[in-house]
Amino acid sequence: MLSFTAIKATLKLLIDTKSHKILFAEVSKEVVDFFFSLLAVFACWHRH
Repeated sequence: MLSFTAIKATLKLLIDTKSHKILFAEVSKEVVDFFFSLLAVFACWHRH
């Protein structure tokens, strides 16, 4: 059985509007965990 859980993830960006560059980024632990899990999946997929 598959179940889903709602998670509140936050992302804060400080952007220089003239140069269109990100100066600072802050994310919640849930966002970091999500991106590392994606990285692990692709690393395992690439290995085979």
